[in-house]
Amino acid sequence: MKTNLILPSALEQSQMPALSELEAGLAGPAAAEVRAAALARIGVLELRLKQTLDRGVPSKDFSQYSELLAACQASREVLQIVARATNPAGA
Repeated sequence: MKTNLILPSALEQSQMPALSELEAGLAGPAAAEVRAAALARIGVLELRLKQTLDRGVPSKDFSQYSELLAACQASREVLQIVARATNPAGA
C-alpha cells in the first residue's frame, strides 16, 4: 500500500521552529541515528506494554494500556513513513 505523505516544502520547514527535541534531531544531520534511537525506545515501551497486557490488567485499565500500545505502533509507523519519504533509497 502506497502512503501519500504531505510534507512541508523546504522553505516552509526552514521558517518553522522545531516543536520538540525529537523533531529537531530528525531534521538534523544525525537524523538516521535519532530515528533509530526513537524506534528503539518505542520498541522497548511496546514490549513492556505487551508483557503487561499478557500478564493481565484490571478491566478498568485495559483500554488505557491498549491505547498506549496503539500510540506506540502509530509512532513507529510515522517514523518509518517519514524515513521512506525523505530518503527513499536509504530508509
